[in-house]
Amino acid sequence: MKKILITISIFTIGLLFTSNAFAQNDSSQEFIKVKVTQITQEGEKEVGGYTQPFQKVKVELPSKKEILINHGGLVSIEESEKVKEGETVILSKIQGMEGDRLFIIDKYRLSPIIFISLISF
Repeated sequence: MKKILITISIFTIGLLFTSNAFAQNDSSQEFIKVKVTQITQEGEKEVGGYTQPFQKVKVELPSKKEILINHGGLVSIEESEKVKEGETVILSKIQGMEGDRLFIIDKYRLSPIIFISLISF
């Protein structure tokens, strides 16, 4: 039982000290934790004969600069994947021939996981 508690404690402490950007070995892709500051537009688009939800989302980068991201539309999202103002999300930054492309890939879920882990023991 002690080993389990020590392992969980070390894991939790490690997660608390992670940085805002997670870079992979491949320098062409980067992950960035950002905060949604505003939903500027929301609706549905017709793509390939199917209706897809979309959002235009303003996010604040770690540098405090705000940028506009197209979420959904060409890349299909479900209703449950829509984001809300104030939520923290993870962006994928992919460097390509036409420049950097940014996508919202998921909601940031680490804080609730740590809380649940702590109250479970």
